[in-house]
Amino acid sequence: MSSADAHPTHTAFDGLASTYDRYRPGYPEAIIDVLVRDLSTDATVVDVGCGTGISTRALAPRLGVAARVIGIDPGADMIEKAVAYCAGCANVRFVQAPAEATTLPDASADLVLAAQAFHWFDHPKALAEFHRILRPGGRCALLWNLRLPDGGFTDDYNRIVVSAEVRIDPSVLAGRSSLAEPLERSELFKDVRVHTAPSPQRFDEPGAIGRATSASYFPREEPDRSERLAALRQSFHRHAVDGLVTLRQEARLTIATRR
Repeated sequence: MSSADAHPTHTAFDGLASTYDRYRPGYPEAIIDVLVRDLSTDATVVDVGCGTGISTRALAPRLGVAARVIGIDPGADMIEKAVAYCAGCANVRFVQAPAEATTLPDASADLVLAAQAFHWFDHPKALAEFHRILRPGGRCALLWNLRLPDGGFTDDYNRIVVSAEVRIDPSVLAGRSSLAEPLERSELFKDVRVHTAPSPQRFDEPGAIGRATSASYFPREEPDRSERLAALRQSFHRHAVDGLVTLRQEARLTIATRR
């Protein structure tokens, strides 16, 4: 069973869109530089599993006014928020659709990006869809912010927040390289490259709580939810310096070219 089968994306984040957008991390400029490198001024970029448009908003200003950015997400709540948050982005539009059936035309995209989302998809079907909508020589990119051990708050966060019995968070998998393995092994793509950059997040106490509760797997039922929040607050006060804690993270981008 794939992640998408076990945890459908159109329900996993129901009711979380505002919290998600406020507290989820963005992506380092160095990673955005790689994504937009060599794109033409009228390129079409498709951001699949775009959520509230965090990565969409990072890409749009870096492209020419003639370029197009299309955000794709199956969640109505996420799309509604993305449209509102990107109201001032003239070159952006959104489509409510799954990654495996974007509704976009054949050979219409120069870059397809899945940022913090590919683990939700049916991998073979999604990669086939990406291949279909990419022009020959177009690029497919998979991006995650991955939490790194730090002997402090990040380790506590992983222990307290992630409900392993419900769902494994890909951001803390030991074998992180396996996240992009379907793309690396795919016969539809070639010239795989990996780029990394530091991507830490600093939070005050409300921010740390917001980051935790933005996760689809964070418990919503009592008493588990309150117990975990209490433990997270204790960790915050144990590790905070000048009222802030840091989640140690690395952005990892895997990018390949369409055959």
